Amino acid sequence: MDQSFLKKMVWENDFQSLQECIYRTIDKIETILLWQPESDIVKKKHEAFIQKFASEKGVLQLVEVNQQKFNFREDEDVYIRFSDRSLLFKAHIRKMSHDKIQIIVPRKFRIIENREQARSNLLEQDIKVKVDLDVQYKTKNSSFEMNVLDLSQDGIGVVFSVTKINYFKVGQKIFISKFGDVPLDERVICEIVHVTKTERNMELITSRDYKMGLRFLSAIPYFMNSYEE
Repeated sequence: MDQSFLKKMVWENDFQSLQECIYRTIDKIETILLWQPESDIVKKKHEAFIQKFASEKGVLQLVEVNQQKFNFREDEDVYIRFSDRSLLFKAHIRKMSHDKIQIIVPRKFRIIENREQARSNLLEQDIKVKVDLDVQYKTKNSSFEMNVLDLSQDGIGVVFSVTKINYFKVGQKIFISKFGDVPLDERVICEIVHVTKTERNMELITSRDYKMGLRFLSAIPYFMNSYEE
């Protein structure tokens, strides 16, 4: 692979960023490229669509674009390349049939560093956000205050305690009504793209906390764009 291209890429181990790339690829119905190298020559190459993504298991199911048979060696890893931010990773094959393949998504990957979409880590700044459930009548359990983990133009990551876990599911629509000390004139509509237990080694977060990734479905206030590294 072109070494000058690799220099533009950075290693990440943030599973949330990887999931967001996958979901954007699904939404745009984009294809991805898979290959297995043999010596210095790429011998086996396929183009595929994402058919299914089981985020809780980290399993990606792909189907060959031209319905051709996958001719990979099942006991060897495959390389996978996305158009979205040139996401690149190596993965184990979980299962393979004629024109379908399941791979285990890794925790570490390479991705293009895009300053316009870079996520700003805000946990140390102790910024809070108010999240409202999509309910007709407000109750004490229909709005929650959470710590902001990170923020980009596409979405926001928040942290909450295990006591709130039953209120949130992937695919659910919720609203942001307050950011920091500022109540929003118009609530920001969001979709939950993942809910995952935090890693034990994350600073400023307890082992009983959960991370939640939200994708913005409506415009965010201009002042929220100023929270950049």
